Amino acid sequence: MYEFVTSSKIIFGRGAFERLAEEVRDIGKKALIVTGKRFLKESGLKDRLEEILALNKIEWTYFDGIPSDPEVGLVDEGRLLARENGCDFVIGIGGGSSIDVAKAIAVLFDKPLKTIDYINGAKIGKKGIPCIAIPTTSGTGSEVTKNSVLTDPERRAKRSLRENVVLPDLAIVDPVLTLTLPPNLTVWTGLDALVQAIEAYVSKGSNPLTDPIALQASVLILKNITKAVEDGSNLDAREAMSIGSLMAGIALANARLGAVHGLAHPLGINYNIHHGLICGILLPAVIRFNMPIVEAKYASIYRAIEPSSQQLSDRECALRLLETVENLLDFLKIPRRLKEFGVKEEDLESIAIQSQSSESLRANPRVATPEDLVAIMKSIL
Repeated sequence: MYEFVTSSKIIFGRGAFERLAEEVRDIGKKALIVTGKRFLKESGLKDRLEEILALNKIEWTYFDGIPSDPEVGLVDEGRLLARENGCDFVIGIGGGSSIDVAKAIAVLFDKPLKTIDYINGAKIGKKGIPCIAIPTTSGTGSEVTKNSVLTDPERRAKRSLRENVVLPDLAIVDPVLTLTLPPNLTVWTGLDALVQAIEAYVSKGSNPLTDPIALQASVLILKNITKAVEDGSNLDAREAMSIGSLMAGIALANARLGAVHGLAHPLGINYNIHHGLICGILLPAVIRFNMPIVEAKYASIYRAIEPSSQQLSDRECALRLLETVENLLDFLKIPRRLKEFGVKEEDLESIAIQSQSSESLRANPRVATPEDLVAIMKSIL
């Protein structure tokens, strides 16, 4: 039995941002705009966003400066701001962190408890107010996922607000908005999307509905990430990365992830490593670990990116996929050793234990004990 959910409506394509003018007409009278520290102003998108809202007689309030890895309390601040200012819908525009905060504010807008209480298991019930998600990176796929990833400072851990009602009501994905993304963020967010696509394809939750989406996402990203990094103005490559990221988000929301994400969260938060970067570093080691269980699926990814390999064995194709991933990381100048970020051998057991509560880890195709996770990390220490 499979369940498949995604955002109520998705608009994709070059210039899709302009469809916002049509979509906001009947959604509300005042928007809370949730965004990061710089992009909206520096890209010039802020003026156009405000123009669209003003033409539709919609007022707005900003909740900006959202950092990477936002803490749970930030959502409570945003909920209060939205209520005090009479906002009746939310626009999340930016990277995954901004969209995750926007989704949580919208769904919990009128709820009586603190955000952490719902993360800890309190039922959300009906959604508070509508949410529009507009990504400006090709990475997290948050515009089509049913969870909001937030940092719990008391546990020093990433936690998820996870229910179907967390899904945005509308996702607008416009590759033009990613043209000004700098090379380092293009690399890191792109690696996050790649790992999400591959992990969703091989996870325990993968199924006939998600597999074609995850496979195509893997192919699009593997074939276009270097093009987008080498020439940020290459709109064809940016478009391919945007649809790949979107598809990876749809796949992971329905199939879940794996050990890369299970380890990436505690490593990222403890050593201040960008999420996409640590995902990329971990990917080859986890592929090696999972190979005995999902060799045929890894082989399918390689055959999809290299049609001339159809006559090769599953083993040979899976190994070539691993080589392709490692060559990609080298081309992108990704550090390959955890020690470069201050990780010590004596830290590994603690990281492995911290990962045990991860839903992603439980979806890994091969059962990974704490001892297995220590071995995976030690192999790239």
